[in-house]
Amino acid sequence: MKTEVKICGLTNDGDARAALECGADYIGFVLYPKSPRFVSPDAMKDILNKLSGTFRAVAVVVNLERERIAEILRDCPLYAIQFHGDEEPGVAVDLGVEIWRSVHLEDGSFQPDPDSWPADRYVVDGSSRRDRTYGGTGIQIDLSSAASFAKRYASMLSGGLACSNVANAIRGVRPGGVDVSSGIEKEPGLKNVQQMARFIEIVRQMSETGSQ
Repeated sequence: MKTEVKICGLTNDGDARAALECGADYIGFVLYPKSPRFVSPDAMKDILNKLSGTFRAVAVVVNLERERIAEILRDCPLYAIQFHGDEEPGVAVDLGVEIWRSVHLEDGSFQPDPDSWPADRYVVDGSSRRDRTYGGTGIQIDLSSAASFAKRYASMLSGGLACSNVANAIRGVRPGGVDVSSGIEKEPGLKNVQQMARFIEIVRQMSETGSQ
């Protein structure tokens, strides 16, 4: 089974193009102004317009109004919206793209409860909703808890992943995909292309050898 890769926190067309050339399955953009990897919807649109070929772009939103999300979807060729804040499930209904939902381990259970918040895929994140950082912290989740979750739900493992630990994380969790941002950066928002290529290479080797 192929483990998919999402390169998230992209802020420029050069890194986005490099991610695709390295074989990323998804490219992610953070539309949250308080993130050090923030890009505006207009900037994301400009980046996507500069890319050639096919790609699957994911916009990460935090507590954005549904009307604004619909407007962004009209303007940008997005594959999915990833909800990363305190949104209610109703905001994601009938948007016409895949719905991804970030979940966080809080007091032994994942929140929001996926049985109450339907989505096409759940991004299992190591950060806490309590600290209001909404991702990008480099904190790795407990792999045993993530593995239990991944057995029940379509999952993308996120949080604290890097070239040094992604193989072990895939073995331990067996997720459908992995999501990396800070683990392959020179500085927030600027990717290290060599690390990005190596990260994807490791994930592909895991898939080819059946080491998941």
